[in-house]
Amino acid sequence: IESAAPGEAEQPSWRYLRFRLSPGADDEVSSYLDALIADQILAPVIAQHSTDIVLWRFHRRWPGDATGHQFSFVFFAPAPVAGRLVLQVERDPLLDRLRSDGHLVEFRMDELIAGRATDPAGTSDASWPADVRREWPKFIMGASRMWLGLVQSEAAKHDGLDLYERYQAVEMALDELWFSE
Repeated sequence: IESAAPGEAEQPSWRYLRFRLSPGADDEVSSYLDALIADQILAPVIAQHSTDIVLWRFHRRWPGDATGHQFSFVFFAPAPVAGRLVLQVERDPLLDRLRSDGHLVEFRMDELIAGRATDPAGTSDASWPADVRREWPKFIMGASRMWLGLVQSEAAKHDGLDLYERYQAVEMALDELWFSE
């Protein structure tokens, strides 16, 4: 993280922790890895820095393009908090395991472009009405909290399984929940 001008270090801005993931052995998306990363790597970070992270959310994507499957943690926090957060994730042994097991292609932090970075609505779609742009970050943070809570509840039910099997079971159970409810 570049050093900020005086006063800017405490100004929250948008950043993305991006986990680019490889396809599974069958060339299918291993979307269960999103839940694993959210629960095992990011939930402790969110809990530890909850008073310093103003807004946050998860973003899941897996189109058949050059980027492919990428799970992101998008957060609005001051630069010193972002630095501590990145270090905590980089030091997590599970990140190394995901790499060595061939699941993690790349981990990086990106910052939102200047001009919108310090706007709480800066990650909202610019084509939306101003009121929707302003409220979207709060709404999607709530949706992300709900999803994480469901992941954690379901993961607790499958504690005896191998790590990857556990989160495959979590993904299947949550898919069933969404389809049935």
